[in-house]
Amino acid sequence: MIKVVLFDWSGTLCDDYSAVHQKINKVIPPHLAKNIFFHPLIKHLRSLFPIAIMRLLPFKYSPSDTKMKLFPHTKEVIVFLKQRGVVVGIISTQSPKIITDILRKEKLYSSINVIKGYALYKYNVIKQLECYRNSKKHDIAYISDIREDLEEAKPLGIKVYAASWGYDTKENLQKALPDGIFSSIISLKSLFK
Repeated sequence: MIKVVLFDWSGTLCDDYSAVHQKINKVIPPHLAKNIFFHPLIKHLRSLFPIAIMRLLPFKYSPSDTKMKLFPHTKEVIVFLKQRGVVVGIISTQSPKIITDILRKEKLYSSINVIKGYALYKYNVIKQLECYRNSKKHDIAYISDIREDLEEAKPLGIKVYAASWGYDTKENLQKALPDGIFSSIISLKSLFK
């Protein structure tokens, strides 16, 4: 039975496509950005740029990034998990302050047990978490929309699930050999039936 759920933030819980597009336009020459990064193509961002390059780009957000919002049903799923006594965590490359600000705005902050920001390598961060050290590995689930994040978490012996509504394509996520692929955040409830 899953007792700990660790989420990636960008593209998994937070719909930040518009904010990312805005940041990309500041880093990549506009003539390239406008041809490559239209909204329908932004899901291919990870296949266009390896994760290592993406981690080096200055995609840190500020409180003025009002285009960031939670995906529909995120609040419902987190409340659902908390009602079942599940420890809920967020692990992200983004600033914990921005994550906290959005969670407070959505009245979800008190439902999250762990927030780890600036987490460039998810393997190291997960391994250091108290909820990881104090739980059986098969009781922990990590959910991300990025193939490389799933591949980093898999050697920890925890369950890894792909979020196909995020940045990476379903085909690319399948290459990480996740324990499951979900097409919407609401479908995560099926893990607890």
